[in-house]
Amino acid sequence: MSEVIFPENHICLTSSKHIEKISKPLFDNSQLFFFDFTRIFPDASFIQLTSNIAPTQYLMSNGYHFLPSIQFTGNRNTYHLTNNNDLLKSHTHILKEKFSLENYFLIIQKQSDYLDVFGFGSTPYLHQPINFYLNNLKMLEGFTLLFKEKAKEIINFSIRCRLVLTGKTKLEYKKLVAFLCMNEGKVYS
Repeated sequence: MSEVIFPENHICLTSSKHIEKISKPLFDNSQLFFFDFTRIFPDASFIQLTSNIAPTQYLMSNGYHFLPSIQFTGNRNTYHLTNNNDLLKSHTHILKEKFSLENYFLIIQKQSDYLDVFGFGSTPYLHQPINFYLNNLKMLEGFTLLFKEKAKEIINFSIRCRLVLTGKTKLEYKKLVAFLCMNEGKVYS
């Protein structure tokens, strides 16, 4: 298993209060309490911004990763409720047990040079999570646009100090990016 080591004072660690502030209107107007944003580049580097760094840091430092377990289609945007994915049961169990975070929903937007992954989470007590996310999809998609606008400076700064996947995880992500590029008719070397 590979792990991601977060350098002390890295922007992904120090920006969580700002990301939480951007996310506050979403949290105040929904049953959500967690948000994160990841941008993954073809070279297996990435940026990670989150409203609460503890779950992200725990998963990354223990070699857990979500995307290789998700089936992608040729669509530009895909949507995933992770606790309904059998390959992710151990991930979602850990998030629930350690952080009371469940019903983790991903919106993945494929761009020409990267993937943007938006993650949303609630408490384990969210009633009918699939219905909640489907009924609030427009709100969540709107939030992704608002987030990219309000966090533009942090995103741009983060891109200059990306984190890098290593070992087995890097190979899995490279395969994922190659698969996505084939579906988009684009090839990276």
